[in-house]
Amino acid sequence: MTVMNPWTPEIARIPDQVELLRKLDAHLNDEETRTLMFELGVDYDNLPATTKKGKLRELILFMERQSQSPRLWQFLRQRYNFIIGD
Repeated sequence: MTVMNPWTPEIARIPDQVELLRKLDAHLNDEETRTLMFELGVDYDNLPATTKKGKLRELILFMERQSQSPRLWQFLRQRYNFIIGD
């Protein structure tokens, strides 16, 4: 099954969500994940997941639902560029 995403120049600069999840999960431990969410103003305990990877997934989805994906990517580029690169 192929999932189609609308393409716009703005979206083209945003990393793939699945790839972002994979990278964050591989490089952040639980405490670093909690700190990331704190810095973004997202309550770790309010995200509906029980594992670190699940919390990161829900963070990405939450930011998208709140139309905050560009803010998330910008923050990650500034603070965690060693993980996500450009």
